Amino acid sequence: MTTLIDTLRADLLMGRVIRILDIPRDQRPEAIAAVAVLRDELPIRVTWRTVSESHLCETRLRCKCYWIGSEHLHELREGQPWI
Repeated sequence: MTTLIDTLRADLLMGRVIRILDIPRDQRPEAIAAVAVLRDELPIRVTWRTVSESHLCETRLRCKCYWIGSEHLHELREGQPWI
């Protein structure tokens, strides 16, 4: 059984973008803590992205997204036979 931190690490190393909204609500605190730990060991970038927007109500839903830049992925993948 893999832990959430291992799953998130594998997703990041595969070049995927992690959005906190995509993680089940009951796992979000653990996921945020896992990302904080991973940010100490991997060159993770962070940005806010708009998920939905309503011009009628003048509202915008944004979420934090985490990913590893393509310039770092190649060097991180070297020596990793499972990727």
